[in-house]
Amino acid sequence: MKFFIADYLDSLVARYKLKDLSPDPYEVLKVIGSKRGALRAGGNVDMHKAAEVFLNDVRTGAIGPYVMETPEMIAHEERLVEEAKAKKEAERQARLAAAVPQRQQANNRAYRHAQATDQVESTEQVHTIQQDENTDDKQ
Repeated sequence: MKFFIADYLDSLVARYKLKDLSPDPYEVLKVIGSKRGALRAGGNVDMHKAAEVFLNDVRTGAIGPYVMETPEMIAHEERLVEEAKAKKEAERQARLAAAVPQRQQANNRAYRHAQATDQVESTEQVHTIQQDENTDDKQ
């Protein structure tokens, strides 16, 4: 209610035909309740019913269009989103930078494996040649 009194005073005055508007939300709700028929026995205002009437008018748009965010709130939200995006991108870049040594290690392992495989093949070839030479020597 304070929000509507502060930012949409003209809409409240037009909708409920208010003349003297108090800055107290309780008093405004009391006037709205009396004008919209939210009365109990003895002429007392049923505050619960008055609040329901007001909320129903807000929900159905009877008060008029309204925006709950101020330009400052929107700018603040945009800054937070940009900061979150920048942080996420920095974390992604850090992960990629950390992954380069891992990729290099994987390449090194593959190279060492290839070298070891070549050495095994070379050793087997040497053994085969030596066996062939030994066989030739015996003959």
